[in-house]
Amino acid sequence: MQDLLKKYLPHFLLLLLVAVTVLVWLLIFPTETESDNNSVFFESIYLTVSFICFYLVGYYYSSAKTQSGSEVSETQDSESFSHELDHMAHHDILTGLPNRILFTDRLQQAIASARRKDELLAIHFIGLDNFRDINDSLGHHCGDQVLKEAACRLGTCVRDTDTIARWSGDEFAVIQTNIRTIDDAEIVAKKMIDGLSKKIELARKEIQLTISIGIALYPLDTINFDELLIKADKSMHKAKDISGSAFDVFNHSES
Repeated sequence: MQDLLKKYLPHFLLLLLVAVTVLVWLLIFPTETESDNNSVFFESIYLTVSFICFYLVGYYYSSAKTQSGSEVSETQDSESFSHELDHMAHHDILTGLPNRILFTDRLQQAIASARRKDELLAIHFIGLDNFRDINDSLGHHCGDQVLKEAACRLGTCVRDTDTIARWSGDEFAVIQTNIRTIDDAEIVAKKMIDGLSKKIELARKEIQLTISIGIALYPLDTINFDELLIKADKSMHKAKDISGSAFDVFNHSES
């Protein structure tokens, strides 16, 4: 109701001003048969002043509305710019995935949630085994295309509630939440290996990717945030020793 009143009140007041002006004009000034030179002169002045008033009222209302619209536009632009800066600070420019900062924040939240719900949580560290060879033979532009394709394929292997991030140059990381057994983590690792094993057509060549995945679980492997990341990374490098795409689940006996 207030919005309608605010929107239409200026129009109503302007119409009311016009009606009062016409009424006063009819009451004060004589009809055409009774008019003389003086009355015509004053009538002209009256009409001129009235039209000036109408113009000023219309101009003021139009300026106020324009200024209000400009302020709204500036506010929206400011909010959009702030949102864009926040997105850039927490996402990888190339792939659009969360970066290490956002990944770390979400991992802390996921650990807190897993602790409350008494659930397991898995960290997957994923490395592209032959990425350096691709960069050296085809150039960095093709390497960037491979990274974007890898990010896209990895995204189809996890749930919307999980987090996939670009951890470093050719490494990615995944937070897998709400799991009950180690088998749940291994199933996702196999999906990621299968998803990235399909050849990528690039620069008129077919590129075969192989990946290595290291898995660490909270709280089975550790309840410490930093140690969880270290153990996932250690498992990934152990998986790299295996020929071809492979994954490794952290072994307590080796810690």
